[in-house]
Amino acid sequence: MRLASIDIGTNTILMLVAQISLNNEIKILHEEYAIARLGEDTDKTGLINEQAILRAEKILQKCVNICKKFDVQSIITVATSAMRDAKNSAQVKMSFESILQHPVFIIDGKKEATLSFIGTVNSPKTSLVIDIGGGSTEIIIGKDKQILFKQSLDIGAVRIFERFFNMSHPPTQSQIDETVRYIRELLDDVKAEMPKYDQIFAVAGTATTLAATACGIHDYKVREIDNYNLTIEKLNELFDLYYGSTVEEIATKHLVSPGRANLILAGTLILRTIFEEFKIAECVVSAKGLRYGVIQGHLLGML
Repeated sequence: MRLASIDIGTNTILMLVAQISLNNEIKILHEEYAIARLGEDTDKTGLINEQAILRAEKILQKCVNICKKFDVQSIITVATSAMRDAKNSAQVKMSFESILQHPVFIIDGKKEATLSFIGTVNSPKTSLVIDIGGGSTEIIIGKDKQILFKQSLDIGAVRIFERFFNMSHPPTQSQIDETVRYIRELLDDVKAEMPKYDQIFAVAGTATTLAATACGIHDYKVREIDNYNLTIEKLNELFDLYYGSTVEEIATKHLVSPGRANLILAGTLILRTIFEEFKIAECVVSAKGLRYGVIQGHLLGML
């Protein structure tokens, strides 16, 4: 059986095509990555705008064509923060479903956290997963696929860039200070409830882009940075690098996709603040995450 999972995020649309064996072993056949910026201005207007919808529809049509090429039997699609927040998400959902000819599940933050964890961690150790998206950040702790703690916070690279940086790069020091205060306030409540953990993973576009920049490769080459060890020293170095570069330089010299180049500093600031608040010295960057968890969740009857 061949399945595809699609993750419709606030900034990116990701697809995974997999062969499922009779005993539910998963073999990856193809991965697709595109930037739709679906959540553009959604934090301000409460709506997904027409241009963003058109960008997403074009990407989803390409995904459908790829699925036909791979003879995919079923497409499991989830939509996250932007679609949760938008007042017109029901209409957008119908439009996407007409292209995919399969349901689109708008999942809440806690289900997103669960699926992200099971898609990332394959270890008996108690693990912390940090999933920084465009509209939200999920903090998850679990062991042996059992979730011990999960929290979804309304902080993401797109949301921070639009709300706190006023869509400009680089932000002023006062904008950075205000952002850090806001993130810390949200994290204070999380820290008080979190159980202990043995290892730490960071997933999704901010983390993989940081690892790619550190390795000097394009940010879409995510498989090449899987299991990269990101230290707080390197994280600080990369923050300074992005801060001291223009958006054009981030894209051309540091090989960050144009649709992410103006957002990566915001995402880096979120991760750096989490490192500081949780006293994290290093983490493992995973190239997996939600789209992998969607396949596993489907096989487990969760979707």
